[in-house]
Amino acid sequence: NPERKRELLSANGEPIEETSLRRKRPRLDVNNTA
Repeated sequence: NPERKRELLSANGEPIEETSLRRKRPRLDVNNTA
């Protein structure tokens, strides 16, 4: 599962905030906040 892979990467040291924003908020919202 790609989602599990992303979670594992986040735990390894990837930006969990980015994954959370992408999961909870749509791309448009992420682009607006970024």
